[in-house]
Amino acid sequence: MRETRFIFVEGIMGSGKSTTAQFLTDQLRRNGFAARFMLEGPTVDNPNHPLRVATDLPHPNAVWRDVTIAEYIARSLRKWHSFAREAEQSATITVCDGLLFHGNMTDLLLMNAEPPVLRRYVARVLESIRDLDPTVIYFSHADLGRALRAVCDARGSAWEAYQVGWKVPSPYGAQRSLGGFDGLVRIYRAYCALCDDLFARLALPKLAIRNEGDWAAYYRDILTFLQLPPAPPAAPPTK
Repeated sequence: MRETRFIFVEGIMGSGKSTTAQFLTDQLRRNGFAARFMLEGPTVDNPNHPLRVATDLPHPNAVWRDVTIAEYIARSLRKWHSFAREAEQSATITVCDGLLFHGNMTDLLLMNAEPPVLRRYVARVLESIRDLDPTVIYFSHADLGRALRAVCDARGSAWEAYQVGWKVPSPYGAQRSLGGFDGLVRIYRAYCALCDDLFARLALPKLAIRNEGDWAAYYRDILTFLQLPPAPPAAPPTK
């Protein structure tokens, strides 16, 4: 297998990150490796996420009310350094649903952090886990608006209202007078442009996948990239 103890699976919400990360965790275990799957955010069973800053703040969906951009970055990097110290003592491979781009960096974008600040932040995160030999798998979409419309339709109007309701009124959205679903699309267009740039700059093993729905091919490509044996046929990720 490719030498790595930390695998990021990145993409927008609904891109298949979680299902792909779980699939990879299962394949690693099937091939005799110790592996753990880490969700992007907290769960009811595990409300204190080891790497997310928002879960520690009074307003997790409006972190700009609680801390400055500099304070948020400092908190995030402390979490990454603490995680790295522990992970370096173990052979376990962590497979992440987001957490390099989608997660803390998304919060920083919504806080209206400038692109150079975000680029430096991502570089410092990767530096903190350098000894874990991180790799990145990145899903993108040819038509972002259609992809977001599809995931909102699949997850329902309440989920769409929730996403619009906390992301669009953010400092990023307010400064640009964004509103409604179109505002959410504009935020994610800026986010994806930033992610495309960050991904292109990464000097580490990485795999880009243009998501058009051929999950059997994507899983084959991912396993080849990680130098793992082919897997039995699997169901495609659900939205």
